[in-house]
Amino acid sequence: MRWAVVLGVGVLVACKPGEVAKPVPSPTPQGKTAGETLTLTGEDMELYLAVKRKALSRLEEALDRLQARGGDPVRELAELAAAEREAARALGADPARFARIGEAVAKLLALKGRAEETARLEQELRRNLQEITRLAETTRDPAAREFMDAQTAALREELAKLAKEQQHLLVEDEKLRLLERYRVEMAQLQARQEKLARRIREAMAAARANPPPH
Repeated sequence: MRWAVVLGVGVLVACKPGEVAKPVPSPTPQGKTAGETLTLTGEDMELYLAVKRKALSRLEEALDRLQARGGDPVRELAELAAAEREAARALGADPARFARIGEAVAKLLALKGRAEETARLEQELRRNLQEITRLAETTRDPAAREFMDAQTAALREELAKLAKEQQHLLVEDEKLRLLERYRVEMAQLQARQEKLARRIREAMAAARANPPPH
């Protein structure tokens, strides 16, 4: 079998057969077709976190074994996506359903990033508008005043665009609140995955520096 090495977005994990399935929260029903948008629930988020944790635990165990006895990381470690499918099965969940939940979570995280960036940009533009307005009130130079008026108009136009964007984001506010409920767990998961990815890079570098004898 050919193993893929994925770092950064993905990490590696060893497959560990024979695990006993453990009960996990039931995700939403599978009545939707593949083209429909999945509406995440709390149960979906619990399943997502459980599968991710189990897959990362396999990676931790695999790296511990690798560091204890040595070996080739590429041969002994499998792709994270494959480990997540196995983890989903071990937890009694449908891997295809988990993949759809993962896609929905990724979209929600992107939406959260947009909301945060929009709020940050609005604050920055308002500060700039206040500063230019203050300067325009005190300047006596006609050319400078004309320039500031143009800048003021441009800033107001950008703020109007941001207001429309925020109205769109308000429609998604309920989804964002669901993500906020799991903010701590998601941050912990991200930190754990980053640490594991770093360990994998170190293991790969060590394997390249000390190749096994042929």
